[in-house]
Amino acid sequence: MLNWNKDDTDIDLWVTDPDNERCYYGHPQTRAGGRLSNDFTGGFGPEQFLLKKAVKGKYKIQTNFFGERQVGVAGPTALMAEIYINYATGKQERKTVVFQNQKDNEGHDDGILIGEFEF
Repeated sequence: MLNWNKDDTDIDLWVTDPDNERCYYGHPQTRAGGRLSNDFTGGFGPEQFLLKKAVKGKYKIQTNFFGERQVGVAGPTALMAEIYINYATGKQERKTVVFQNQKDNEGHDDGILIGEFEF
């Protein structure tokens, strides 16, 4: 789940599964069953990725700063990603990552890496 602190800002959540299939706003469902929530283009989010039965392997989580319609005096956008593994089970794990987006990825296809994990 990805949230951010500025209105009129569009930040996209990207999740790449072990089959190297990227789930994002333009491809919101994967062959493995991954699903992405609606694309929030006007601010705050959240954008969420859900996979009910994860396939084994490495997952990569990234964000893409798509754009904003704000005056720059507010400073960089702060993002918070919450990652749940084994959600709502007795083995649930939660990781939280908070960082500031510096817009250094504008015009690139790589996004900003939040993290990777193996399931």
